[in-house]
This record gives sequence, structure tokens and C-alpha cells, in this order.
Amino acid sequence: MNTESTTTGQSNRFWWIVGTLGVGVAVAITVWFGLASTQDVITWQDRRFERHAEYTTLEFEVTRPKGVEVTCTARALDATYGPVGSVDVKIPASERDTEIATVRIQTTTEAATAAIKECLKTP
Repeated sequence: MNTESTTTGQSNRFWWIVGTLGVGVAVAITVWFGLASTQDVITWQDRRFERHAEYTTLEFEVTRPKGVEVTCTARALDATYGPVGSVDVKIPASERDTEIATVRIQTTTEAATAAIKECLKTP
């Protein structure tokens, strides 16, 4: 039996085990960071809007952690995406994590579109 090949084989096996464990730890850390970054996140989605001469109504959906009140800023925009109206709307805390809300935005001129600018946790 050749002791040199046995030693080399054991050395290669050792580094394969170390490498496999290293990759496993790296994957676990990456997954952990990915999951941690999505917890307690507030997201919103515009659903539809209706334009009128002096106001615009906007329906949107907000997802936030249960029991958290958020304040969303809704904006009406003209054809060049300039703001023609804005309003803050509070979405009260609830046991549901997703709420659908409708807001009326007073406008200075007729809007071309409306959208939520941001939703933040109410202090």
C-alpha cells in the first residue's frame, strides 16, 4: 500500500468537506438575509383611478404587518407627470395584513393619472 496516495486522498477529502460546508454556510446566510429583508415591509399597488374635472379618485392596495397603521401619500399627476393634487391617507391598524382603500384627491387641473407616492409606518 502506498502511504503517499492515502495521505493525498485524505487531504483531498478534507478539503472537499471544508468546501462543501463553506458553501452550505454561505447559502444559509444568503437565505437568512433574504428572508430578513422582507419582514415588516410595507408595499402598495395602485389598482385603478377615475378622473374628474376637479378631483381624481384612486383605489389602491396596501400590505403591511398586522396591527400597524400606515400613512400613504396619493398624488394626481398631469400629462407631463407634474403634480396637480396630493393627499395623505391613514390606513388604520388591522388584523388583516392587506387592505384596499379609495381616496379622493382634489386637483388644480384635470389629472392624467394618479398613484401612491409612498406608504410609511405612522409614528
